[in-house]
Amino acid sequence: MQRKIAAMPSHEATSASGLPFATVMRGYDRDQVIDFFRRFDAEMRVIAADRDAATANARELADNLELAREEIEELRREVNKLSVPPTTVQGMSERVSSMLRLASDEASEIRARSEAEAAETLSIARQEAEEHRQEIARQTQEMNERREAMNAEHESTMHAAHEESARILADAKAKAEELDARAQSNRERIQEDFDTTMAARRKEALEQAKQLEATSKAEAKERLDTARAEAESTRQRAASAATERITRAQEVTEQIRTLRARMLAQLAEVRSQLDDVPQLLAEVENEPELLDPDTKGLLNKDLSENARLDQPNKAAGERDSEVPADTTDAAEHDGDTDEAAAADNDTVSASYR
Repeated sequence: MQRKIAAMPSHEATSASGLPFATVMRGYDRDQVIDFFRRFDAEMRVIAADRDAATANARELADNLELAREEIEELRREVNKLSVPPTTVQGMSERVSSMLRLASDEASEIRARSEAEAAETLSIARQEAEEHRQEIARQTQEMNERREAMNAEHESTMHAAHEESARILADAKAKAEELDARAQSNRERIQEDFDTTMAARRKEALEQAKQLEATSKAEAKERLDTARAEAESTRQRAASAATERITRAQEVTEQIRTLRARMLAQLAEVRSQLDDVPQLLAEVENEPELLDPDTKGLLNKDLSENARLDQPNKAAGERDSEVPADTTDAAEHDGDTDEAAAADNDTVSASYR
């Protein structure tokens, strides 16, 4: 039985190389290739089975032909045996002679018929054997042609697949190099933008710190001037109203204490604002290469001035605790208190200069 290899489904696309495989990601579909070669192997096994069956059928016909030949030879021997006349025919009766003649004629007829049948059977067997031989030769030739065609197609497919895989590998390598170059360019651009942004932020932080420092110094100077004016006015009022100092010594002392508390609160507020400056400049100090020597000296000076601000405040608190409660002592120490307030103001003013 002759079989044909099943054709590929009509919905499958044809690639650029002319092969009946759909391309997937610049290559052949792996499932289609595997299915094609599975069908190819199955068809080859079917053709081999048909060839083996035809060979077995031819062998069986040859055996039958040999049996027919043996049977014809046996019949020929029997006919020859019956056709031999008896050696004692002359001594036999006429009836026996007639029977022998009839038997001889019948044997001749049987022999002729057997020879004709044997010749016909032999001719048919030879014809069938020749037909089977030709069919086997044709199937063998067709199978060889199919095998050669399939081998050629397989080699062409594998060659195309190798070329396609090499091309895909080259494209992937080129694309990877291109992506790597783009990524490197993006990294450099991002790093440059980051450096620019950080430099701008550092510059802005330094400017804000300088502005805050200048504003804080101006506010402190203004408050110190106000405090000095108030202290001077208080001292003048105390000098012009000597009689009222005795009766109002306690009140004046309390006013001075309130004024000092307010000054201390204002100085604490200024100091808290100045404390924010080192915190803002802490990040800048982490990168000393961005600071010039003048900026470093200014930072060190601000830190030392913050430390000095605490000294007059502590001295003022100690002097407040030493003010007596009676009016006589308050009047005697009034001049000392004014001088201490003036000294405190001069100290704070000197620290901001």
